[in-house]
Amino acid sequence: MIWLMISWGCDPCAECGQPLIYDPNVKLIFINQDSAVKLNDSISINTASITEISKLKTTYKDSITKLKDSLVWLDSAVNIAGDIKYEPIQLKFTNRVDSFILVNKEIDTLVTETKAINKLLNATLSTIKSGKVQIQYAKIAENGAIPDFGDSATSFKIPLLLAETQTSYTLMIDSVSYELSFSYQTQEIIDKARRVYVQVYHLDTIQSSFDSLFIECRTSECISDETTITAYF
Repeated sequence: MIWLMISWGCDPCAECGQPLIYDPNVKLIFINQDSAVKLNDSISINTASITEISKLKTTYKDSITKLKDSLVWLDSAVNIAGDIKYEPIQLKFTNRVDSFILVNKEIDTLVTETKAINKLLNATLSTIKSGKVQIQYAKIAENGAIPDFGDSATSFKIPLLLAETQTSYTLMIDSVSYELSFSYQTQEIIDKARRVYVQVYHLDTIQSSFDSLFIECRTSECISDETTITAYF
């Protein structure tokens, strides 16, 4: 009898008759796809321009080399032989070389500036792809609750209602309102410590006003806390 009383007193599940208070959630990431596409287009155009400008610089460089070779002969004819009839041509060649050198310097400047712009665009694109977006407003339709995401700007853990088989949200990003609804199933689970909690699984989309939605589940059960949803807008 004493042994039974001690065993009962040490039972870790003696107070686990009711499910633990537990708020399941799903990880949500937002990607501004429209801006990403536009940035990609701009980066591609700039990259193509750099290639074409670099080809033009090579052409000018070759021309400068040839003109300088001609100038060597003209300089000898004018400065050494004293043949002044070549002076006008010498001046033209000298001016042309100086002009081409100036153009090449401007090309270098243009290439440098374009590369700097592309660096900024790529940095902005990386920020967009990382999902850094501020949610201005969020509301759960079923109970009117307003989730607090704190200072997060990369990913958001949105709560799922245990008393329902679906949760619907109104989300505002950049002054644009979006609707998003999930359906799911719930079940009580006993973990290794014999604690009871409610698990949300078979998560799926009912409605979405985003451009597209990608659900990444770790397992075929698509358990909420193991799921990441990427919303493109």
